[in-house]
Amino acid sequence: MGEKKLSLRRQLQQKFKPYDEIDKTITKQLALCASPSSVYGEWRSYMISLEISCHGLSWLSLCCIMLWFSQNQTFQQLIVNLFFALILDIVLVAVIKATVRRGRPSGNRNDMKFTFSIDNYAFPSGHASRSVCLAVIFYVQRIGGILGSYFSIAWAVAICISRILLGRHHVGDVLAGILLGLFEAWFVLFIWFSVDTTQYILRSFSMFQKYFGDDMDVV
Repeated sequence: MGEKKLSLRRQLQQKFKPYDEIDKTITKQLALCASPSSVYGEWRSYMISLEISCHGLSWLSLCCIMLWFSQNQTFQQLIVNLFFALILDIVLVAVIKATVRRGRPSGNRNDMKFTFSIDNYAFPSGHASRSVCLAVIFYVQRIGGILGSYFSIAWAVAICISRILLGRHHVGDVLAGILLGLFEAWFVLFIWFSVDTTQYILRSFSMFQKYFGDDMDVV
């Protein structure tokens, strides 16, 4: 069974090899901040700041902190749904990366923070999928009003572009990440958990039950 999977993977690699070479060539030309000595190497610190702003651990930690301190059920509903979106993104990206196993661009510098072994693979871009998923949710739910909605879109665009400029991903990785993020956002919005459902989820965890108690009111 393992040999058949390996054979199929090799066949697919051979079939898409011409496209892969084109993708690598274009990516190499666009990796303008891949190192301090690159054409726009002075922008690298800004690109890395964008990278950190979309890190999965950063967003998961932020969601947990906001859930812990918030007693507003409507706000908790939003955070639980965002948390679910983040977990969905992490799982799907990890599964696809482990299946495809496409390496990162040759110009990539191995200086990413808080990474795991699966992050050695590039397809699809988890930062692209995560930023697009969150941006669409923020836009549709009008989180932060009109200004916040459009800012989230601009942030996602900047994240996607930065992945290529930093040489972290091939163009194809980012495009795949964008498509994956759109699917994730659609799925999360389709099953959007209600206030009652999110309260049930929170009470399923003893630490939240102990903290919130049984008499929480919508603020």
